[in-house]
Amino acid sequence: MQTQLVQRITRLAQHLLHLLIPLIQSSNLRREEEALRGKLVEIEEENGRTRVECRVNELWALIGALGAGVKASTSEVGWGPGWAVVDEKGLVQIAQILAEQQAGLQHMMKILQKDLKDLNVAGGGWG
Repeated sequence: MQTQLVQRITRLAQHLLHLLIPLIQSSNLRREEEALRGKLVEIEEENGRTRVECRVNELWALIGALGAGVKASTSEVGWGPGWAVVDEKGLVQIAQILAEQQAGLQHMMKILQKDLKDLNVAGGGWG
């Protein structure tokens, strides 16, 4: 509940910041306002890093569980390395995370390809 509230407040602050940036840039900022703006940017960056760090820790834990499963399966069978799913829930989570990452990468590629086309059109006018 508290996490959701923090996320909602952060999103609201980001939205307000984007709306207020043109106003702020057109007016002179006082030192206190500039310090507050800097702190807000730091909080946004820290919040993003915290999320990434949590996700990385989750993935390492899942990889560790999978590695333990591989070791257990190879020692039980007594022959070469093999795979055994020890934690079905963990495997589903990894598959879901990888699917989300793939979708994100595809979306980024589409945006970058569009931007590249726009740059080529803009660059063609200069040359």
